[in-house]
Amino acid sequence: MKLRPIIFNTEMVRAILDGRKTQTRRPMKQQPEYRTNRGYVWHIHRKKTVEQLTHNGLFSKCPFGKTGDTLWVRETFRAWCVDGTDTIEDGYRHVRYKADGVERKTETIWDLDCNEGPFEAGLNEEPSKWIPSIHMPRWASRITLRITGVRVEKLQDISEKDAIAEGIEWDETHNGFRGQIRHRGMSTWHSRASEAFGFFWDTLNSKEGYRWKDNPWVWVVSFERIEK
Repeated sequence: MKLRPIIFNTEMVRAILDGRKTQTRRPMKQQPEYRTNRGYVWHIHRKKTVEQLTHNGLFSKCPFGKTGDTLWVRETFRAWCVDGTDTIEDGYRHVRYKADGVERKTETIWDLDCNEGPFEAGLNEEPSKWIPSIHMPRWASRITLRITGVRVEKLQDISEKDAIAEGIEWDETHNGFRGQIRHRGMSTWHSRASEAFGFFWDTLNSKEGYRWKDNPWVWVVSFERIEK
């Protein structure tokens, strides 16, 4: 059983914390080609090919792991260090998470470690700048997920039930499913959860070949949150 990192944006972290998100879809980096009488084929390591990619079969290794593996979530955060006291030689790392504003104190550390890493941590006071999720180290992560299922499918094959499992929520005020990303100030509402998901997908995947209208093959990873 392996532990791997996975990135979620602020809106989806909120959905995980609320218990609304139990699935994530990620585009396959290598999209298969359809060949008559041979099914879907794509190349692996130049010379090898994998044929007959189907909804019920996996012939390629999922980069996020397999059922039973765990994922630690990377999210947008701030980090700073507080010096130790006369009785504690070490200092503490403090983390604040953008998704809900929660502050957490991590394990005791040596002061030297406060300045290590690909980001600038504050010393004795909280910095004003948010650190992108890609730079979150393992020690700062607060959410761990267990993979409960992995499959592949075409993006537009998503069901209404699965769109809701992706974190799409119903907005009573506007009588529709929310397709917006709040921190970007966009607001759209849709009659179907899958339509709202399609809008959300395009805000994250704008590259040609990976857009909703392109209908790419995607990894579908189902998960459950492991309570610490």
